[in-house]
Amino acid sequence: MRHNASLLVAIGLPCVVGLTVLAPGIAHNFFGESFRAAAIQIIPLIALGAFLEGLKAYHFDSAFQFVHQTIYHVLGVDPRTQFLDHSGRPISAADGGEPIRELI
Repeated sequence: MRHNASLLVAIGLPCVVGLTVLAPGIAHNFFGESFRAAAIQIIPLIALGAFLEGLKAYHFDSAFQFVHQTIYHVLGVDPRTQFLDHSGRPISAADGGEPIRELI
């Protein structure tokens, strides 16, 4: 997990900085005169938001998947089990990850 977070930061932060530096050029090439000033301000925010969402999705949310897998393993429930929601659609008991062997 630490390696994944380090890799995400090592790749993601330079991308955010690069888009921030290139925002004026991007805005000049892709947007009309009336939208350029706003685009220059928004592009860095979009880049930062995408970076933070990626970090959350691929690092922090994984902890919940590991915990769910561990709980199902301890209870003897097959994590591939699917339940039906109120409209009849199947929902997986666990969405990936593996049990935390140190806790078992």
